[in-house]
Amino acid sequence: MKITDYLAIYGAALSTAVFLWTVGKARRRLTVRMTPGILSGDDDTAGFYAVVHIVNRQSVSIRADHVGILWPYRKVTFWAKLKHVARYRSGWATVGWVHGALPTSTKAELPKVIEAGHSHMVWVRHEELEAALSGDQARRCMACVSDGVGQRFYSNHFTVRPKAAA
Repeated sequence: MKITDYLAIYGAALSTAVFLWTVGKARRRLTVRMTPGILSGDDDTAGFYAVVHIVNRQSVSIRADHVGILWPYRKVTFWAKLKHVARYRSGWATVGWVHGALPTSTKAELPKVIEAGHSHMVWVRHEELEAALSGDQARRCMACVSDGVGQRFYSNHFTVRPKAAA
């Protein structure tokens, strides 16, 4: 091989690496997590909560428009998930889950522009979440955040444990 062949291989590898980096940086990265939380105080807001953390991991601002709750409504087989992917050309993470709104007393303060590297938290009362999941034996839910262009980001599965009787 001549030196020009090595230079051509180097140029192709470098341009491919730059292309992959540019595509990776352009991808929207919003992380959604759902964790338990406690607010303390003397007023009526004190108590147990489920906290939805929305973290912007991009280098630009992003607009969060909506937060919702998902819960399972039916068992889905692996083949049904594959059929869903083939038919609708979308992921299968939420096949068998139903979308619902946050309880009316939850103040999500959305839509909101989340600056690069910043986060936003939505506090959902444990009692209201427990009432919404009363029909589900596993008592599982997920949070869903929609951005300004309609892309959806999902949290991890969150199990709502019944509160111990005092």
